[in-house]
Amino acid sequence: GLTYFTVGFCSFSSLLSRFRENLVGASSLKMKSLSLLSLATVAFGALSDMKLDGLKLDGFDFDSLDILGGKAAAVKKPWYLGGPLPSKGPFGASIPIHLFLDEYANATIIDIGGVSFELACLPQETGGSVTALIFNVDTGKEISGLFDVGTQVGSDNAANIGRCGSSTGGDGIENLLQQGLWTFITSGTPGPDDRLQPFSCLWDDVADPAESFEDFGPEVFDLNHFLSKFDNGIQLNAPRESMGFFASNTTADTKGFDALCGVWGFLDIDIPKGVPFSVPALDNSYASKY
Repeated sequence: GLTYFTVGFCSFSSLLSRFRENLVGASSLKMKSLSLLSLATVAFGALSDMKLDGLKLDGFDFDSLDILGGKAAAVKKPWYLGGPLPSKGPFGASIPIHLFLDEYANATIIDIGGVSFELACLPQETGGSVTALIFNVDTGKEISGLFDVGTQVGSDNAANIGRCGSSTGGDGIENLLQQGLWTFITSGTPGPDDRLQPFSCLWDDVADPAESFEDFGPEVFDLNHFLSKFDNGIQLNAPRESMGFFASNTTADTKGFDALCGVWGFLDIDIPKGVPFSVPALDNSYASKY
């Protein structure tokens, strides 16, 4: 009987000891929680008297943020919901384009470190309008690229420059970027596979005839493909039928669009780190509902 009593007492003592340890542990955990809460309270108090002027993090703008004043961090919209595009790479996306002009002028569609597309809205010598899409390279340093440019639809060449790709017109105008690799040099005499910067070529054009044909409305076509990849990582691509363009004799002929020339659709771009770019023709009108 004594043996069973001794064993039972020892077991009880062991349980009591564990209970005390758990109690101490719980108290310690509670104290730690209280300490963390105190630190958070102190930190909040410090921030309440502080304005984080000029501090910016990705997606947030803390400029002149006042904690106690109730101002919240301004969350910037992503570009595809109407927010701004970054100004430098890295960046890659299929971006919507919209550029309509109501007067004869030239306007940049996209520029990636000196590699660009441009829309030229020009008057015809015989009357009417011509829309020309021009590819430019003016990077200030030597650069090489791989190209595949589709057959040109138009044949008016009001821009008076060589074509990028081939044409069905057969008018003898030089094709400056046939399929293959081309190097754009900044000085010296170009070799057979070189092009001297600043360089320009006609991607495609479309013309609306003279005033006597205005009742037919604007001339509208889809663009053939333009694929390019450069040795510094830049890619500027327009897959076949991913973009459309038009020319009109008068703005009245385009009804609510009120334009003489225009281009719209999607461009696929890939921009390496640090390379500056801009897309003046970015179409974010759809984002107004967000």
